[in-house]
Amino acid sequence: MFNVFLFLFFLLALADWYLVMTDSYRLRNVTKPLTLIALILWFSISGGWQGHTAILGAGLIFSLAGDIFLLKSILLVRPGMFQLGLLSFLLAQILYTVMFNETLPSVNPVTVGLLFLVGIAAYFAARHILSGLRRTPEGEKRQVPVMLYMVAISLMVFSALYTLLRPDWELLHAALVAAGALLFYVSDFVLASNAFVKPYRYAGILIMLTYHLAQVAIVGGVLLNAGN
Repeated sequence: MFNVFLFLFFLLALADWYLVMTDSYRLRNVTKPLTLIALILWFSISGGWQGHTAILGAGLIFSLAGDIFLLKSILLVRPGMFQLGLLSFLLAQILYTVMFNETLPSVNPVTVGLLFLVGIAAYFAARHILSGLRRTPEGEKRQVPVMLYMVAISLMVFSALYTLLRPDWELLHAALVAAGALLFYVSDFVLASNAFVKPYRYAGILIMLTYHLAQVAIVGGVLLNAGN
């Protein structure tokens, strides 16, 4: 499972984090997509495109597309690419959710309680983001797609957390994907808050740090649980 592509992923991620901190956005045209390409290669070489886990591979492809559409150098020239980036990550979240739910969650008090907690977190996050979106005409146009994405990522987080309760998931593997999902949520919340509510000084590095760790944790947990 551990090979050169995992090492390359972390090497490229470190380079990308440095470029974020120095605002070298032109060089990130290389490091940002290459980081996820290295992760996809690790996933592929480790046998990830087998059975149900292939759905995760498709989600990674859409994540790569989203990374490219949301490159700063592209958005500066074509701001409309934001919608394509959002759509790409929306499809990625849907695929991750499907992948985590090979069988549907059972209905019991624990499941309902977990769904309630995720829903409460989503409610307060959505209220915060909406307060910023409603300030501008452009933001108002983005309310529906952004809220649809928040629903999708919230369901993904719930599904990842629910693996902790699934008998076919070992605890360590489930903990990895659960941590990855929560980091993904933090990354996207900071991104949306920074873009639509108010800018934060270290938002860029926090977004990419949590995003990369989220992706590698999810992939690692899935591969381990699949026995690859």
